[in-house]
Amino acid sequence: MGSRLHLILGHAHKVFVLGKPLTVATVWGCTGGATRDSTAPLDKRGSLSQRKDASPNDASVFNRSKRRFSMRKHSGGSATAAMFVVWVALVVFGQNAYGQTPPVLGTQPQPDGTPVPRTPDGRADLSGVWNKRLVTNTPAALEPLPFTPEGLKAFNDVVHLIDPMGLCIFPGIPRLNSEPYPLQIMQLPDKVIFLYEYMHNYRVIYTDGRGHRKDWEVSLLGDSIGKWEGDTLVIDTVGFKGSEQTWLDGHGNRHSDALHVTERWRRISTNQLWYEHTIDDPKFYTKPWTTGWVMPLAPKDWELLEYACTAGNRDLEGGHLQPGTLDGSGRDGSAIATPPPRR
Repeated sequence: MGSRLHLILGHAHKVFVLGKPLTVATVWGCTGGATRDSTAPLDKRGSLSQRKDASPNDASVFNRSKRRFSMRKHSGGSATAAMFVVWVALVVFGQNAYGQTPPVLGTQPQPDGTPVPRTPDGRADLSGVWNKRLVTNTPAALEPLPFTPEGLKAFNDVVHLIDPMGLCIFPGIPRLNSEPYPLQIMQLPDKVIFLYEYMHNYRVIYTDGRGHRKDWEVSLLGDSIGKWEGDTLVIDTVGFKGSEQTWLDGHGNRHSDALHVTERWRRISTNQLWYEHTIDDPKFYTKPWTTGWVMPLAPKDWELLEYACTAGNRDLEGGHLQPGTLDGSGRDGSAIATPPPRR
């Protein structure tokens, strides 16, 4: 298996049947040389019909199993460890996620009843490492979305485009919050700091009353400011680049340069963080829409690990990336995607 097992599962927890041994690692977007013990992104080689997906829950189970059986303890390589990971991988990608219900909710669910930790000033404490899971189609519970003609065209055009993340471009907001790998939050009196393992993204959200910058260049993550509404952190973000560089999620939902995102983060129990975002983009949607889900607290021994997107990214370097969405869905010109071809 070599000195280190480079995983064949992608950040979407996908695998493609390429007629090659499982030990041959190919990459979608980011991979290979990353020295982490969570799943490493895979390539989009092959047609849509070659894809299989694992549900967000299965992906989470895979993540937890791998972390408990940390490959960092076997730097010299272990056949037993390698076979264990391959076995778990087979269980994970052997299920099709497209037909399963994603953990997307219209309203905040009831908490599990455990107490909400609080800061010395009495505010709910968002601090901790959170098991941020893959949510490929973030507005699944809202479909069809209220597209404008321009937005509908952009939604259907994705079958002809390479997902920007395949090029190792930062996911942007809100997609950064629906991609897997842990998130660490550090809450301070005048700011909240978000540290993302994925691509080593970070955000510093000031809550000291400042407004948006007047002369801020458009960017992938936009210009964000925060405020507290009771125990809820509200983040207002504007100033985004257009959809040629970031999409809203892996389903191919898209946005224009007029995107305005409002996020709400609320700790609803010891173990649960409620996250929701509202998309307001008058160029692509006739009215704003809101979606959300729960992020569970990670085990106490979890910490952020190294993640490299470009290391060993053979498909990007070799020009093998193919157009299409992360979840393999197709388009027929309507406001609802078609399912991936059955294998």
